[in-house]
Amino acid sequence: MIMLGTDGPVLGTAWRVAFEREQVIFQNVAPLVLGSPASDKLHAWQMSQYRKLVVLDSDVLVLRSIEDLFDTKEDFVVAHHPYDLVQAQCGIPLRRRAVGALYAIRPNEEDFQGLCKELELYRRNKWHFQHYGEQTCLACYFKNRSRTLPCSYLFDLSNPTTSTCSPGAAPMTCMRKHLQNCVKWSRASMSKFCILTPREQCDGLAGAAVCTLVSHHLQEHCAWTNIAADARAVHYKGRIKPWPVGNRKRNNNWMCQPLETGALRVLSSDGSRSLLALDDDLHWNATQRRCLSVQRGFAVQWAEQKQGFIVARKCCHFETIMSAWWHELLGGARELP
Repeated sequence: MIMLGTDGPVLGTAWRVAFEREQVIFQNVAPLVLGSPASDKLHAWQMSQYRKLVVLDSDVLVLRSIEDLFDTKEDFVVAHHPYDLVQAQCGIPLRRRAVGALYAIRPNEEDFQGLCKELELYRRNKWHFQHYGEQTCLACYFKNRSRTLPCSYLFDLSNPTTSTCSPGAAPMTCMRKHLQNCVKWSRASMSKFCILTPREQCDGLAGAAVCTLVSHHLQEHCAWTNIAADARAVHYKGRIKPWPVGNRKRNNNWMCQPLETGALRVLSSDGSRSLLALDDDLHWNATQRRCLSVQRGFAVQWAEQKQGFIVARKCCHFETIMSAWWHELLGGARELP
């Protein structure tokens, strides 16, 4: 089933026909908050004709079965947000903080009404609601009767344990940058997004000690190299999208357009080509002037290119692997000779 907000863009005919061919049901829902399409997902709690629902954002790519979510006993089972700070405002410990891109629920009208009432608290701070929408509301409303899934269940492509932050980044470069930025900006951000009264209550929820704790949590529990083999789904979070529409990074960078031909290939020393593993990462070797597989150390090429056309430095980061794989699944790649 696809929930379609009535105040958003109209689904194209070609996509609608393709979904109907797969017997997908369309559910039109009225906006709960104008300008906040994510809030419309709360309508799922009104669909009491279903015993259990699994709610996915449209920018989630499922890699392995998630059917076990339909058998969960809790009222709310949600994917993990390992570096969120704002949910500390309602006392949620770091290991249980949630991301609203994937969750399993037990629909009922009482929780729908409770969530709508709770949502008003977060709407009072326009900066908070603009950046987090209904996410903090969900996490805080269900904090005493929820379960948070491990990082491997839904991997956030903005996760700083990968090379997403910077083209050609070496391992751990993004992790160090994330820690530095967190220490520098977290107090100001927390004050801006504070929903507590008085606002001074948020002062101790950020800073160097908190940022260091987040960094350790990421490296210990959420590093891609450690959890990739168990990853169920990935989240093209924020501006990270595999499609070009709305992706300023890709629209302004024609060099990354070849990822639309399909999954990346590794060029071995004997000249043979094979698919780049999904659990790999990329980094730029300045000496060889090549984008290399972190796991195998060989140059990485676009799907269509037989020789010579390697992944450009500006595209040499983790996001490219997953975005190219999205196009591979759509059938954009031609068969290798």
